[in-house]
Amino acid sequence: MDIAFTHHTSLALLRTARWDNDLELRATGAMSCPSERVQGEALDRVLDAIAPLIGEPSSCSPCWTVRSSRQGGSCDARIVERLRSGVFPEGSYLEIRPKPNGGEAAHLTSGARVLIEGPALALVSYASFLSGLVRTGAMEEWLAVDNVIALGDELCGSYARSATNPMGGDCAFGLAPVAGRDETAKLLEAMPRVSGLRLARRAIGYVADGSASPMETLHRMMETLPPKLAGLSIGRPKMNHRIEPSPQQRKVLSIEDGMRPDLYWEEYGIAIEHDGERGHLTRRRWRSDHERIQDYQVCGIKVFPATFEDVGSVDRLNAFAEKLCHAIAEAGNPGVGKRVRALIRNDRFRARQRELLASLLPPVSDGE
Repeated sequence: MDIAFTHHTSLALLRTARWDNDLELRATGAMSCPSERVQGEALDRVLDAIAPLIGEPSSCSPCWTVRSSRQGGSCDARIVERLRSGVFPEGSYLEIRPKPNGGEAAHLTSGARVLIEGPALALVSYASFLSGLVRTGAMEEWLAVDNVIALGDELCGSYARSATNPMGGDCAFGLAPVAGRDETAKLLEAMPRVSGLRLARRAIGYVADGSASPMETLHRMMETLPPKLAGLSIGRPKMNHRIEPSPQQRKVLSIEDGMRPDLYWEEYGIAIEHDGERGHLTRRRWRSDHERIQDYQVCGIKVFPATFEDVGSVDRLNAFAEKLCHAIAEAGNPGVGKRVRALIRNDRFRARQRELLASLLPPVSDGE
């Protein structure tokens, strides 16, 4: 028997699997998902197994859903809100299973194969949920697109938010991406028509590979998305892209394994490096950060250290962006700065910036 979780529960399990060394994810083949009911002991065992991982079903979002991927399967009517039928391409679903000696999750697959939505379907499900908010007037469509982009950056990046408290909980870092942006885009193009697909396809073009933290994602979105999505449209930097110094430069560098700036505008030789919370830096980490900035300067790269405070309000964000644009102008593109200054003096645009900040990193002060 296959039991496939969808929507918010699926995303919580996906995040848990990225955090938990006792769990692993495996791609599945093409799947047909009829809307039928799953009942019995196998389902109960799976529900009992995932409760310690993401909380009891009653505490999950109302989009909690279980459905079968094989003819003859069924879904537990106690927790189903909506189902999606159709044939989905290979890689749309992932099997979540315990590794050998998998601790608390060891009995997760007892009597059933447990499936969750892969990155493409996760974006579609989230887009479907947000589309409902758009239809009721609770959210504007541009902001829904931005929220799907942020989830895309997470899944195509090397971090995972908390399964139980995505906005306020801790994150896991240094993880393997679940999928690349191009791979996810191809799956979205091959999917049958389902709720949320249009919004997800619109968002995927703005997703970037390589983000290593929510702060990097926020910086990238606020500074590089087009104005219609509340961004300043300052090019498309590379994220955590390895810079290879010349042999002469290597002789004086402190970093032995290469440099990977958080955001890097290669055409301008400008980078952003997120410093984290300065109050929590050890003396060794503080020294390492300064040596890294010195190394960038040796390679002719102008680095802008950034902290949470630089995106903590619209005023501070725009002040940071103006400094960035000044450096870009000195590098040969003065037009960027003129356009950005016109944007940040537009009240309607600033209102969108405040909405995006509040949506992605609540709570924040607008500083005004």
